[in-house]
Amino acid sequence: PTSAKQGKLQKALFSDYEILPHSAQSSALSWLADVDNIPNLSNDRLKQRFALATLYYSTNGETAWKSQLNFLTDMHECEWNDGTSGTVLGVAFCDENGMVTELNFSKITSTL
Repeated sequence: PTSAKQGKLQKALFSDYEILPHSAQSSALSWLADVDNIPNLSNDRLKQRFALATLYYSTNGETAWKSQLNFLTDMHECEWNDGTSGTVLGVAFCDENGMVTELNFSKITSTL
């Protein structure tokens, strides 16, 4: 981790998991620690935001996605989608606790 806040987040959430520098996980952790300003998130929400940010960075979302689908915004993760009715792209469904249960990237093209 490059910042104290990143170190604290990594230790609190992923004590048994090493995050390699210059990886999608490292980019997600940096975003979570240094850019994302949502206060008082539960550990479950922090992990969810980390997982979705990792997905975004690992698929080159910044450049490869035609639409950003509200990813990495201060919106709730359940709103990280194209906002359409019908077939929703991005986060398609969440449960009653606000946890993501389904993703849909059927029209997103990116190389993994």
